[in-house]
Amino acid sequence: MPLHPDAQCRYIGEWITTKLRCSLTADQNEADTLKVYSGGPCELEVVQYTPAAEQPGRKNGNTAPAPRARG
Repeated sequence: MPLHPDAQCRYIGEWITTKLRCSLTADQNEADTLKVYSGGPCELEVVQYTPAAEQPGRKNGNTAPAPRARG
């Protein structure tokens, strides 16, 4: 976490944006941390995002195994 308060809010905003954009979940510790910042010092932070386009082999934020090299 960045030390400067303004940087913390930007970091939290980008963290939430990534979670939303990629349809990622958060464990309880992560959710608790996000609630502390989003309900307190960063409550005015605005998050805008565009959902990531679904790609072949990628669903709900999970990646498919890398293809094997041929040769």
